[in-house]
Amino acid sequence: MSENINSEDCGQTPNTALPGKLYLQSEFITWAQGRIASGLKISMEDFAQHFGFNEEENADPIYQSVIKSTEIPIATRQCLMNQYKTWRGIHGEEFWAERKSLHRIRVSTKKAVGEIVEGSDAIREHFINIGSRSIVQPDLLNASLSDGAPMPATASVSDTMPREHSDPTTSMPSVSEVRNIQKRQDDLFDALDNDIDKFDALEEIAEWTPVQSSPFYEVVQYIYDKVKGKPASLPSVPTDISTNHRQMFEKAVDLLRKSGDVMREKEVFVLVSGIINTVTKSGLGLRLTERIARESLQGCMMYRPQAVTQLTTDLLNALYPDGDAAFAMSIPSLQSFVYTKLAEDTIKWRRTKDEQEQYVVLKLMNQILLWLEHCHFERPVSEHVYVSAWSSIFNTLFASGGLRVIPGELGSKASKHFRQLTEQEFGIKSSTTTTTRMARKVDQTLRVMVEGAWSGEVAIFESKPVVSDATCEKQHNKSIRLNSAILNNLESHGLDISRWYPIIAETRAASADFYTIRKYEDVLGVGRATIQKCWIPTHSSQLKGFLRSGTMEALLGFRQHLLHYASEATAVLSANPPSPFPVMPPSPQIPIIQYKESTSVLLAFESLYDSSVGSPPSTPPPSNIKRSKPFVMFSPCKSKKTKVEDSADDDAYDHDDDLE
Repeated sequence: MSENINSEDCGQTPNTALPGKLYLQSEFITWAQGRIASGLKISMEDFAQHFGFNEEENADPIYQSVIKSTEIPIATRQCLMNQYKTWRGIHGEEFWAERKSLHRIRVSTKKAVGEIVEGSDAIREHFINIGSRSIVQPDLLNASLSDGAPMPATASVSDTMPREHSDPTTSMPSVSEVRNIQKRQDDLFDALDNDIDKFDALEEIAEWTPVQSSPFYEVVQYIYDKVKGKPASLPSVPTDISTNHRQMFEKAVDLLRKSGDVMREKEVFVLVSGIINTVTKSGLGLRLTERIARESLQGCMMYRPQAVTQLTTDLLNALYPDGDAAFAMSIPSLQSFVYTKLAEDTIKWRRTKDEQEQYVVLKLMNQILLWLEHCHFERPVSEHVYVSAWSSIFNTLFASGGLRVIPGELGSKASKHFRQLTEQEFGIKSSTTTTTRMARKVDQTLRVMVEGAWSGEVAIFESKPVVSDATCEKQHNKSIRLNSAILNNLESHGLDISRWYPIIAETRAASADFYTIRKYEDVLGVGRATIQKCWIPTHSSQLKGFLRSGTMEALLGFRQHLLHYASEATAVLSANPPSPFPVMPPSPQIPIIQYKESTSVLLAFESLYDSSVGSPPSTPPPSNIKRSKPFVMFSPCKSKKTKVEDSADDDAYDHDDDLE
């Protein structure tokens, strides 16, 4: 399949959808007819795998022409078309994203192999043995043959030889022999794909995955061995990792030593994902603990704008028109005040920042009054009631700001990527289903607009009804890992996650806690964003306490920070649109994105802390320290031992896995 098909000999127009590979339409039809005759199914997955398609734009029109061909029985055509439409709507986006990702990995691997082959006489002589003849220079070989083009007529083969090797008495390689050289190079790549362990010189190629490059690889291996029921001993701390990673490694091993069930230690999963969480005990006592806890606090959530404070005072006066001492609360009076102010502000609310914030407060108050009027929170109350309520609050905050909160148990694409990495590495399912296309379901996903669709995942929020503290802690550990996966993905697109980071909301019934997650040196750090707990009233008797609690002001600070973060995330995601070609040519000039300082944290807030007290100065690790890639661990399955290749389930997402 790596050789080109000469269409001129066949008298047919070739299909040039794939660079470097020419296929005739009849070949696609023949493939489909052969599948039907053999009783095998016809699907886009098999079609793309067989012909090497990596882009939907290339494969879709050809595949549709095949399944609509009159050479296929009409009943079969109708069935195939219906199946394809269903598959495309449910699994199409996930499938092509995975195909493109695997293609990029293979291209990168080939490039690395090519560099090694170029400098290794032993491998070159073994796979590209052409006797005493000189080898064509790679530049001309790639330019003339990589895309199936013939050798330029104006350039002879002898012109491509190094002058010190040219010999008039020695015959030069023909074009067909040059193609044989390329064929042998392709054989080398195929051999490396099938049995890469045979080449000691190429061991580092296998370390492209974040799992294998993780400094916590031995701990992850231990956990999976225990889940599989294999004998395993706790690993020792590697010597080639940084100080931060060494402390986290020791902490994870200590937690595993004290626990009898590796699946219950979710804090270990957080540590081996490269995360220091100062909200729970797992992040205590480490070198960066104090710094993370201090710098996580957000001054924007503690600031009290004078205009908003005055508005909440007016709302209180409207709630108690006869004075606070009379205890005569009037809900109709408050409703009338809110409706009147909204009618006045709908035209002028965009003029200044204060007017914008006042308008948002009025919209929130209007929504809360509607809930109370309709007894929205009267028992029994399901989890969905609180999820929908908080998503309404957040969408009101972010309205017209380029950020949308979508409730409804959608799957996180970033989590799917890391779960598949662990499957491929350890050969065990990481969910209770048998699918390899799994994404953790989340209560609320925050997305930005990218290329006309709300497809840019920038954070997730988790919500729970009235539950125990232990359940909330499990939920918190899950939320941390999901948001870490998203941040790692954004960093790969160019976002500076040490400067631009989200404030994450976790809700428990009608109350909410907030924490930040950002990069500190070579780890991700999690800490509380505010010491204040925010909440919404579920009964009219709570309105007075709610208006005095400072929740409105904290939510406005939360809004300000998230909109700044979403703006930067949108910029980097929009700057990396999907390429129409499988491989983009290298650019000699790579643009550098300039980031301005965040305005979400007030400078005055820094004065609350003694600048003389802080974490030790950060120094770059020695050159022999292992450079780790982002990796986030999710729970392995306790019962399914089926390998990845045996999976046959087409379900797009797994279940919630009981907060694993």
